Amino acid sequence: MALATLRRITDLRAAARSVWPILRRAVLTGQLWNPQCVLTDPDPDVLCEYDVRIPMRDGFDITVNVVRSRRAAAAGERVPVVMCAHPYDNHPPAHPRSSRG
Repeated sequence: MALATLRRITDLRAAARSVWPILRRAVLTGQLWNPQCVLTDPDPDVLCEYDVRIPMRDGFDITVNVVRSRRAAAAGERVPVVMCAHPYDNHPPAHPRSSRG
């Protein structure tokens, strides 16, 4: 049990050492309390469709989030796609002012 506790303490110290430079800079520049970004309301023309199933040729389905223009969707217009693929969860954290919030 003492070995497990020592390992946890060592892990915590390593985590603190890795986070400290970022935290220090955020405190010294004031970004911790006054971030240099502005959250805005989403554009009303943006249509977000989450967890849309897309069948693949090999028989599998992938689940994607589709973000497009409401006007283009209503008109059935085909528009170019910007794709980002990754192995992580498909759901971003919801912010109160986001379209998922």
